[in-house]
Amino acid sequence: MVKKREYCPHCDDTVSWKTFKRHRGMYYDSENDTWKDVPVVDEGDNYGQPERVLVEDLGGEYAYVHNDVENLVTDSNVSEPSNSIDCTSFLEEDKIYFQEKSDEASVTADCGARTEYWDNITEEELLKDFEFARNMQETPVIVDTPLSDQKYCIVLLNWLCIFLCFWWTRFGISENGIAAMVTFLKRFFSVSGRFSPWLGALATAFPGTLYLLKKKMGLLTDKFTKYIVCPTCSQTYLYESCFEQRNGVQVPKLCSHVEYPNHPQRRFRKPCGASLFRKVVLSNGKTHYYPHKVYCYTSVISSLKKHLQRKDFAQKCEQWRQRDVPSGMLADIYDGRIWREFQEVDGQPFLSSKNNYGLQLNIDWFQPFKHTPFSVGAIYAVLLNLPRTERYKKENTILIGIIPGPREPSLNINAFLEPLVDELNKLWTVGLTTTHHGSPFIQETFKAALICTASDIPATRKLCGFVSFMAKHGCSKCEKEFCTGAFGTKPDFGGFAPCPLRNNLKHRAQVAEIIHEKTKSNKAQLEGKYGVRYSALMELPYFDCVRFHVIDPLHNLFLGTGKHLMKKIWVDNMKISKSQLEIIQKKVDSTKTPADMGRIPQKIASNFGGFTAEQWKNWIVVFSIFSLKGILPRPELECWRLFVLACQLLCAPVISITSVGKAHSYLMRFCREFERLYGSNSVTPNMHFHCHLADNILDYGPIYAFWTFPYERMNGVLSGHCANQKSIEIQIMRKFTNSQFLMDMPLPGVFCEDFQQMFGKDDQQAKSTEMNDCQSFFKCALLSQGEVQVSTSAWSDTCHFYMTTGAAHIEYFDDTFTEYLKEAYRTILGDIDTGSISGAVKCYNTVDCGQMHEIGRASCRERV
Repeated sequence: MVKKREYCPHCDDTVSWKTFKRHRGMYYDSENDTWKDVPVVDEGDNYGQPERVLVEDLGGEYAYVHNDVENLVTDSNVSEPSNSIDCTSFLEEDKIYFQEKSDEASVTADCGARTEYWDNITEEELLKDFEFARNMQETPVIVDTPLSDQKYCIVLLNWLCIFLCFWWTRFGISENGIAAMVTFLKRFFSVSGRFSPWLGALATAFPGTLYLLKKKMGLLTDKFTKYIVCPTCSQTYLYESCFEQRNGVQVPKLCSHVEYPNHPQRRFRKPCGASLFRKVVLSNGKTHYYPHKVYCYTSVISSLKKHLQRKDFAQKCEQWRQRDVPSGMLADIYDGRIWREFQEVDGQPFLSSKNNYGLQLNIDWFQPFKHTPFSVGAIYAVLLNLPRTERYKKENTILIGIIPGPREPSLNINAFLEPLVDELNKLWTVGLTTTHHGSPFIQETFKAALICTASDIPATRKLCGFVSFMAKHGCSKCEKEFCTGAFGTKPDFGGFAPCPLRNNLKHRAQVAEIIHEKTKSNKAQLEGKYGVRYSALMELPYFDCVRFHVIDPLHNLFLGTGKHLMKKIWVDNMKISKSQLEIIQKKVDSTKTPADMGRIPQKIASNFGGFTAEQWKNWIVVFSIFSLKGILPRPELECWRLFVLACQLLCAPVISITSVGKAHSYLMRFCREFERLYGSNSVTPNMHFHCHLADNILDYGPIYAFWTFPYERMNGVLSGHCANQKSIEIQIMRKFTNSQFLMDMPLPGVFCEDFQQMFGKDDQQAKSTEMNDCQSFFKCALLSQGEVQVSTSAWSDTCHFYMTTGAAHIEYFDDTFTEYLKEAYRTILGDIDTGSISGAVKCYNTVDCGQMHEIGRASCRERV
């Protein structure tokens, strides 16, 4: 039997019964019913309940604030992850044993909290964002009707407050900076009021502190749910379930999650038992409880409801139905096989019906602080129904969750996915019934399904349930077995012959076999045998873990194979010397490029140090071939040229199915030639995944529809949201949700013409024609699929699709190049007079392709 422990007021801790009995005889005054040597605490100090000071910080129902009561949505519908233990297979004595252990853990939970000293954090700083917001309903004060002349100052005050918050969130101003600005403006208006009664009235109404500004604009209450995370097993809990009463005192519980509840050995069926909280001693000596880790979660349903209130949002989500794309062309995700197959699911219409949406999910980890080994994870979602020009904008991106650091979870992230899966199932079965901007009085039902996950390789394995890519069955697309040697050696990823593909039915059957195993070793054995794991996304009845995840071209092509070949194979092995790198840098620097091409590769001479993904892309596609000529031996340059040709084809915003086949052929020839030149030991997993890139494009359209460039940019935005190292996840989520909240806030109707453009909310119709007016572009792209149609007139007369723009200057080709040009004209155009062709050309900075400038720009030379 476990001996009972008691709370000792003298020690302010739980102690053994023997110690409690001795202290009661020494320090307890039975006549006055008091304990000696116990400090007297005022009622306002919440003695005995120090943990409750952070209730508003870490729990409770948080409201998304709107201007009307009907739009008030709380997170109460977000269910708590299930932490119950299946005790059906336990013996009766096992139940008694764990009940005793649970009692002991509950009593000693307070002792398990590690103590930390936050000398640089005051109690006011710790509580300022939560204590004052308790039980408060916030509604921004926005005047939307014309007022009398004497009240116009209130309207201007609203505009000023809105702009201050917009400036604060849009440009990443720190809280200290905006607080100083608010204080200055308050004093400025107060002093000005001595000379102007109108400014005096403005000074009286102006919020003089940052807290009052937040209260006025509705920014006091967090608009997301906070889960407490176990630092050992990553299980999540709602804050209210993490405390219990013990001897009249609320004490924090330990983690009660059981990883293997049906294990045959009792010692493996015990709860995790890790401490969820730490004691924090502030500069004033007071002690509070603060969790080790916090998972911030935003409701997908609430976010979708807010998006639908925006002007023309629902209409934009239906524009894809009016597209006219020729057969054989892939212009967006709507032309891929997945979107076409999801028009109907199990005989029922889905995407073919109005108000049904497809979602794309991304998970990535990033470092919020430079030069600090601390990473947090971000879960993003976007609506694929939006036009590609709108889809990845910050205001249209849903930041679902911030996974706490300092490191990535080791095998899976199921505990963090459970709230999302619950909402996705609701969106699939019941849907969201609400009004929207296009139908303000009649409610409509909106449904959504997760049909694409786009992440790097490690994140994809945690998200969709696959083992490491270094395992024997490391491919998540096919059943290829990689030859593994001794422990610690790299598998052989060579050999590019076609292999049988995985499928959803077999994948689910294998996972079902794994989850029925009762021991860790048996599960691990089956996971290694099949190469799969359980994922919470499998609770979605329609989700295909195999087909619904993509091979990200950004990490696969540019940060994967391209970077590996340049740095690991050529530079590190001294195939390219330091002096040759300097020659390459000079060639790149002397190249004239379009103004909007992006970042030009720099620091090549320093071994390509600090290259971003965009710089690797530009280096591979634009600069590498002519820069490496004369540097590399011809066989290696030809091998690299195959890879570059494939990248150039795949990087087209609109691609034909014929070009997809050509790019796949180039990649396979490159992989086989690479293996022949450098050996199978140099082959990487990314090269094997090249085999499946073409299937991803056929499923989801051009790589612009699913590569992770937009999410990498979002990571950069979020990394600038941290002010200090306390509650990093809460800081990031709070600033992002506040920014979204202010972006959706309606502006006052008075003086709207004067101020509206400052907030980027123009009433002009969005340019979302996308591909509708680009038929000439498709005609040009389809030329590669058949014979060239020869015309006697100049191309600039028959094809209005191209238009030169920008500054121009005259250059001259040498005689050899001019002869090549004449020969090309005779070959393409037939028997023409080439005597008048000179070497003079007019060089433009850019050439626009049709009315859709976003399709692509390139440098242009027009013959004079």
